[in-house]
Amino acid sequence: MEYLKGDKMRGDQISRQWRILRHLESSRTGLTAIEIAEIGDVSLRTAYRDLEDLQSSGFPLYWEEEEKGRRWQLIESYKAGIPPPFTLTELMSLHLGRDLFRVLRGTEFFESIASRS
Repeated sequence: MEYLKGDKMRGDQISRQWRILRHLESSRTGLTAIEIAEIGDVSLRTAYRDLEDLQSSGFPLYWEEEEKGRRWQLIESYKAGIPPPFTLTELMSLHLGRDLFRVLRGTEFFESIASRS
């Protein structure tokens, strides 16, 4: 069952990036890469990789240089543009949740989910 190992690692990455977005969404001043690494319990290099992945996936992240380093934030107008009743992280979890149901492929549950996409 080698595929389960890969799915678990992918699930860990998605869940970690979701937590990062959730923290960025609720932060007024943004977060440093060190704070992001602490949130994900990962190395600084992995934190930067996660930020790069989120940016390349279309999330409008930017950083501002400060005396103590860079602070990462979501563009404020992007947060305001999310239609109620969903937040950014809720929308992301709905979108990414589809990927988590791949293990149900071939069952009526998967067919039902796929028909709603």
